[in-house]
Amino acid sequence: MSTDAGAGALFTLDPTRAYPVLDRADGIRVWDRDGREYLDAIAGIAVANIGYGRQEVVDAIAEQAARLPYAVSNIFANAPAIALAEKIARLTPGDLDHVIFTSGGSEAVEVALKMARHYHVLRGEPDRSVFVSRWTNYHGATLGTLTVGGSKLRRKVYEPMLLQTPHVRTPYCYRCPWPESHPDCGAAAAAEVEAAIVDAGPGRVAAVIGEPIIASVGLEGVRLSPGFV
Repeated sequence: MSTDAGAGALFTLDPTRAYPVLDRADGIRVWDRDGREYLDAIAGIAVANIGYGRQEVVDAIAEQAARLPYAVSNIFANAPAIALAEKIARLTPGDLDHVIFTSGGSEAVEVALKMARHYHVLRGEPDRSVFVSRWTNYHGATLGTLTVGGSKLRRKVYEPMLLQTPHVRTPYCYRCPWPESHPDCGAAAAAEVEAAIVDAGPGRVAAVIGEPIIASVGLEGVRLSPGFV
């Protein structure tokens, strides 16, 4: 097994691939340790969407790290988290006015699934444990998020470990699943969700989860299409 490009003991997503080793970044560009420059067109998968090297961000991180780098969230609260939660709550619509911070998107979806389940248990409906989801949707890389996710390529190896979750087709204008009603296929898509709920048992469904804007898995649908190179 090759560990080129200085990966060494670091176990990467694909240990057979030679990864460029990034050294520095500024604005929308990053450089590897050999001096090659790259345009970061995905903003670090959106986690650096304000750009790199923003001095005010660097200063805020350094100040907080010196003052209090970590607080155990199941025992303590902390002022920056409270302030940020309150700011987000002012921006979100309606009664969406409580915030929980996680370490990433997969964890956030896991928390949402557990909260939906817990909500119904507290309401006295413990039979609600089914989540209806959609194909061509990405929700994360953990077993829970792969279960409700709609990436057939990502699910393939782990299928025996995943819960049986009903999936419906997703609106996809490039190759619409409902060509007879395209482009007004909203009713057809909603009817398929309703049918899945009825088939699973309305009293057993905890929630419906869907990706509002199709991102990384959208290309998978193209790759699986006949004639795609």
